[in-house]
Amino acid sequence: MLYFEIPNFIIKRIYIVEENCKLVYKKLVDNKYVSLNEEELKEVKKYLNRNKSSIYYTEKLSSSAKDNNELSFMDNYLHQFLAYLNKTIPNNCLDNFYTNLQTLKINLNLQVLDEPITDEVKANINSSYDIENNSIFIDPNSIRQYRLIAQKTSNPDEFLWSNISHDLIHELFHMASSKNFGKGGFVCGFDRQPAIHTYEENRGLTEGFTEVLACACVPNAFEFSCNYFIEEMLVNQLLMTVGVQVVMESYFNNLGIKTIAEKLCEFDHDFDEALFLFELIEINFNLDKNSPSNILARIEMRLLYYFEAKIDTDILNNVKNEDIIKQIETYKSYLVTRDILEVRKENTPKYDGIEIVLDNFSQFEKDVRERLESRKV
Repeated sequence: MLYFEIPNFIIKRIYIVEENCKLVYKKLVDNKYVSLNEEELKEVKKYLNRNKSSIYYTEKLSSSAKDNNELSFMDNYLHQFLAYLNKTIPNNCLDNFYTNLQTLKINLNLQVLDEPITDEVKANINSSYDIENNSIFIDPNSIRQYRLIAQKTSNPDEFLWSNISHDLIHELFHMASSKNFGKGGFVCGFDRQPAIHTYEENRGLTEGFTEVLACACVPNAFEFSCNYFIEEMLVNQLLMTVGVQVVMESYFNNLGIKTIAEKLCEFDHDFDEALFLFELIEINFNLDKNSPSNILARIEMRLLYYFEAKIDTDILNNVKNEDIIKQIETYKSYLVTRDILEVRKENTPKYDGIEIVLDNFSQFEKDVRERLESRKV
């Protein structure tokens, strides 16, 4: 049952129940849920109407976190993220999240904040989630880098904490989507080890979707510098065709990529080609940054092929013109461009051929707009 707490309020916990399609606030008295009296209800509404939002989380989430002494020191800072995960994860996938939460260990390394700010920051920045030990490690060098960059922003504190929070929620999503089978066997999102088939190993897709989720939670983070920015862009292109729900279910249920590939087969029946697409995403992810390659262009061309088929279906199904145009414009914003790569100081030969993707997209957009114009007549 949902509940929240009000600081220094006579009632320890306010419960929220649904009665006759309305939300009702109650308290627990002698193990029974009782409606609030008029004065209590007035105080609750006053609290909820303030600018400060209260934290809601389920009994199961609360008990799972409370059973873990390792997390007690984080109190409400951590709970706001756990509550977000609890709300985001599909209901049929929550048990694994609760189980992992009971033994989770987190090292935020916030002692770094007491250090003087310096330009001497090590390049290797790598926060991580350790599946075997169920532990999250926020790299102190990440925090040092954020502090350094933050001094050049208009709101250093907001910048700093947005990025620390972004790193934490990213690793929490890894935790929520992971299972440890022991003896080196695990599954994390779309990545299974050991894998029987090559398409079962997909850290690229896993990191890309995890980053999509993290950025949705903390949109103010310095996303553009993220190590998984390219993978995030590819996942966003994929989501424009298959929708977020099938990817969410696959990610948190550890179903791998097969259900997503099956969804793509609604637009092209070649299942092997769909599997190959995901294998290319993994290959591109693992390439050395100095390795020239046109794999990214091939991935984007195939994703665009599926998206074009999806738009064709929408047009045949009489989806509104403005909705189709909005989809196309959104998709365009997710394409990897040479300008993006230059700003990120990427080794651009690795992404040979991406101009062809943009040319093909421009022609596709032109054709669709002409079709939609003729449909108005």
